[in-house]
Amino acid sequence: MQACSCPRCGAPIPLTLASIDEVRCRSCRFEGPPPLEAQQRLRSAHRELEQLDARAAQFDAAARRAIGRALRARWRVLFVLVVGALPFLALGVFGVVAAAQHDGPVANRVTGASFFWVPSVIYATVGSVLYATVGAARHELLVACSAVPPVRPGEPASCALCGAALVWCGVDPIVRCQHCGSDSVVHPRSMAVASALRGIDLDALTFRVHGRSEFIVAAARRATRGTLAAVFGTPVSAFGSTLGLLLFAKVVEPVLAFAPSELDRYAWVATKKGHCVGLITRSGEQTRAYFGDNDRLPNPTTIPADDAAGLKLFSLKVLLGRRMRLSDGTEGVVQGLTGAPVTNREQLVLDGGEHGDAAGACAASERE
Repeated sequence: MQACSCPRCGAPIPLTLASIDEVRCRSCRFEGPPPLEAQQRLRSAHRELEQLDARAAQFDAAARRAIGRALRARWRVLFVLVVGALPFLALGVFGVVAAAQHDGPVANRVTGASFFWVPSVIYATVGSVLYATVGAARHELLVACSAVPPVRPGEPASCALCGAALVWCGVDPIVRCQHCGSDSVVHPRSMAVASALRGIDLDALTFRVHGRSEFIVAAARRATRGTLAAVFGTPVSAFGSTLGLLLFAKVVEPVLAFAPSELDRYAWVATKKGHCVGLITRSGEQTRAYFGDNDRLPNPTTIPADDAAGLKLFSLKVLLGRRMRLSDGTEGVVQGLTGAPVTNREQLVLDGGEHGDAAGACAASERE
């Protein structure tokens, strides 16, 4: 804070353009003119202040709205982020439940469950960063707009431009200085974030006015962009990571060669393309067969109740050593099997190195 030394006791005395010819020492109660050098600086700054357009130091409607948002708690943004996280948390819980019900190796189940939690982790990370960005921008905005905090409790705050005491009625947080006409924020929250070392700058009033206005506009824009990014960008990034995760899992699962499930959940299904492997699901009295990426078969196929009763389920191990035809028409002897803890699309590996979905593969001895 700009100050001069008391002529009597040497204690620092805050300077204000509202009182050029007289200062008062809080320590020894001295009242009188400030030292000559300080008085000259005050008069020079006062002449500069008279030449400034007071409107340049006042907040326009956009700035007032931004300050109002900054003074309000950020619980609205936080509430939106929490609500937006629920679908991704549900996805993670689904992954844990599915892993618990899966009969594959423990490593497969842990990997599968972990994949389902990746979107939630991304959501939490992006949301936290953007939420902190909003808080930092609002903090900067309040510091730029705030009045100079009082030196002692009970004393009035001072104008950030000229140092005059401000009269706050406790309703509107934005107070207009009666001496220079500039606006300052006098509010418990803004005063809490404002540095006690802030004060008027007698040597750069013009620069301070214009720089303050530009900074307020920039900080308000940063806060607005951060809020929009937090509300809309966080769920979009998490949703995009979910899609990317599924595509990544589809490519990586065959390469990692997880062990296949040992559960008997496949069956031979008679189709117009021959006897093909179907992944069987039952819901109530309805039985369906899924054929993976084989678009030549009706997918899924509802199996009549009479035929469903005669289905003999098996695990993929029974296909080892058998000649099969994949959905793309490639034929070969099955020499390996790979699990799919995330996509649930287990693969057959043929003797030529080709691989494809087990569901939808047909017996090669039966031609189309």
